[in-house]
Amino acid sequence: MKLRCFLLAVTAGLCLALLSGCSLKSPEDLYALPEPPEDYDLLQQAITQVQQELGATYSTTVEYAAPLSGSNIQPIQMLDLDDDGVQESAAAFFRVTGAENPLMIYLFRQALDGTYQVYAVIEGGGSAINLVSYEDLDDTPGKEIVVHWQMSDDVHLLGAYSLSTGSVRSLLITSYSDYQVMDMDMDGKMELLLLTLSGETSGRADYYDYSPDTDSLVLNSTASLSADITSIEELSDDYVQGMLPALYVTSRQSGGNLITDILVYSANGLQNITLYQDTGTSLRTLCLRDVYGTDINNDSVLELPSLTFLPEYGVPLSTDSVWVITWMQFDAQGASYPICTTYHNERDGWYLVLPDDWVGQITIARTDQVNRGERAVTFYRWSGDQDEEPEAFLTIYTLTGTNRVVRASLGNRFTLLEDSTTIYAAEFLGDWDCGLNEESLLSSFNLIRTEW
Repeated sequence: MKLRCFLLAVTAGLCLALLSGCSLKSPEDLYALPEPPEDYDLLQQAITQVQQELGATYSTTVEYAAPLSGSNIQPIQMLDLDDDGVQESAAAFFRVTGAENPLMIYLFRQALDGTYQVYAVIEGGGSAINLVSYEDLDDTPGKEIVVHWQMSDDVHLLGAYSLSTGSVRSLLITSYSDYQVMDMDMDGKMELLLLTLSGETSGRADYYDYSPDTDSLVLNSTASLSADITSIEELSDDYVQGMLPALYVTSRQSGGNLITDILVYSANGLQNITLYQDTGTSLRTLCLRDVYGTDINNDSVLELPSLTFLPEYGVPLSTDSVWVITWMQFDAQGASYPICTTYHNERDGWYLVLPDDWVGQITIARTDQVNRGERAVTFYRWSGDQDEEPEAFLTIYTLTGTNRVVRASLGNRFTLLEDSTTIYAAEFLGDWDCGLNEESLLSSFNLIRTEW
């Protein structure tokens, strides 16, 4: 389709005009935008006609109502619903004040002559469309439309719609607190997992799958979430060991701690493999700080954090509580396995993968000299015995300011990483052979990447 190329053509046209050494065109011609492609005009004509007709019917001005979140937030979206590689369809999102269902999604299809015709309309109530996605949910070729209607700040409805018969057919309409679309049973089709919190003490995950018998999405099975959760903080569509799809549901409990439930699908239906039936919670995944799961070793299996708080010597070495994180993987039966242990320095934006034999015999402190552009984290060998003096063996520096190059070379310091504003340097101290050298320390040192 030509629509995706239009903005590129605008930019390219300006660049070619500016780079031409000789031209007989006037300045107005040089900076004139290229004409929009013909099918853009034809689509806009069809959309304008719909707006005019709706405006006349309801005696109102029809405005666009683009989805509020997700990856599809444009008021007009080009679509390939039949999955043939050609964007032959378009969706336009409107709000029509005064209509019984004021939110309307008009779907257009391009005819052989290039014009666009309305072939389906999806209507909904509420104040906004929170999100829309296009998923393969049933046994027919092509994609279905999943719409999240925002009825109020606290009430949302999910609607899944099929267009395979040439008209809108509802596969499911239900309320939810949060959701995930994923192929959990690995059949090549997507399923819906709807999460619902009931009051302050219970929550559940409902697994909906397509049934050809009813030509709809039906409730297949349900699994309980941990008790005493007040909000769902993060959903991760990932794997457990053995590359079995899993949904990691990280929630906040009433006391403020994070807890993660791991949901998998088996012959017995949806299961929460980390839930203890006697307590109703996934105690092994409880986290006392806001640390979330991550694929720390990049093997496509999510690891969950287990925090160990380090001992403090006499007057605390640091004003902050210091901990290290052991990253745990889970298998399909809920058994956990340690993968590695790290120290995460969120303040300075780096983390270090720790050798296994450090665990249980170190403590950590930081010293900041802000006026000198130097922040330092020092690792000490220490058993925790208050009668024993901690032995410093490694310091990692975060250096900023105009003198950072000089400071990175003081004493026995060496550079780990640097960018345009910061140098990360390190220095080995004392006599203990900690098992690292400059090369292995560099391979264990990582910057914390922010996900957008």
